[in-house]
Amino acid sequence: MSFPTLLQPTADRFATLAAARIPTMLQLRSTQHVYDPTAGDVNSVTEVEGKEVVLKHWRRAEQPYRDLNRFATDERVMQHVIDRGLLPIVTALSKEIMGKRLLVTRRPAPRKGDRGVVAHLEGYGIRIVIHFDSAKEDTIVAWECLYGSV
Repeated sequence: MSFPTLLQPTADRFATLAAARIPTMLQLRSTQHVYDPTAGDVNSVTEVEGKEVVLKHWRRAEQPYRDLNRFATDERVMQHVIDRGLLPIVTALSKEIMGKRLLVTRRPAPRKGDRGVVAHLEGYGIRIVIHFDSAKEDTIVAWECLYGSV
């Protein structure tokens, strides 16, 4: 079994845990959230209620981990991986929606040069990419989000 094959269940687990965590972190208040499940890239356009929304923001956060297996329990994964990955994304989204009435997120399309395994947070336009950096001997967990607002 190859290393990427071993990481796919980990990526799927992170996506499941993050999907449960993000509603408590992202306070939308009076801002409506629309998720577009089709894959898109920066400057792609989504039509919502007859209006075109340009998804001009893309946020990426990365953390290196020497050994992901040390986070065996869900509680430790939430504290050391999920929260640290979601925080920069949620912060960017929160700043974006200040004074706005509509937040649109879209499933990020695969990027040129992608490597490793991928999982998605359905309903939020967040993609988790996990790969092994052999030069540094670290496992890299990257969180990406594509979004726009009006």
